[in-house]
Amino acid sequence: MTTHSTPPPAIRTNRRRFVFLFCSALVVAVLLVLVVINIDRQNELPGDSAIGPDVQELVPPTALSEGEEATGIRDIDNNPDLIAAVRGSIEVINPETGEVSQQYRWDRSSPLPDGQLKLEHPVVELYVSDDRILTLQGDEALVRAPNRALEAGVIRGGPGVTS
Repeated sequence: MTTHSTPPPAIRTNRRRFVFLFCSALVVAVLLVLVVINIDRQNELPGDSAIGPDVQELVPPTALSEGEEATGIRDIDNNPDLIAAVRGSIEVINPETGEVSQQYRWDRSSPLPDGQLKLEHPVVELYVSDDRILTLQGDEALVRAPNRALEAGVIRGGPGVTS
């Protein structure tokens, strides 16, 4: 018996096709990145920068003229838009628990010296414990709140205390 030793047939690996597809995908990815970068640059306005335009001159505020002073707000009590603008509320968070410890709201406030506020129609809610809220309300109040949290005060008129 004679056997011829012939090499087995070559296995086609398609290596060239794989390299071609890989290079093509790489070129498409690079082109896509360039397109996205150029689109992003088109949104920038000329002269824009992270710092902003150079400031040439700072103009200090001037005093109001007599005509400007004469056009002041009149009849604030009968203007609901202005009344709504002066209403406010403050919520104080306990830094240890992260929960609300007190909140108060008013229809109008006037700052006074030494961290005091004059409040009209105040409603104060003090969170005494997890399931208890002490609510105080009245016609007017004079409170001391130098750091937003109420420290002391007097509330006059109105319904008084509810629990």
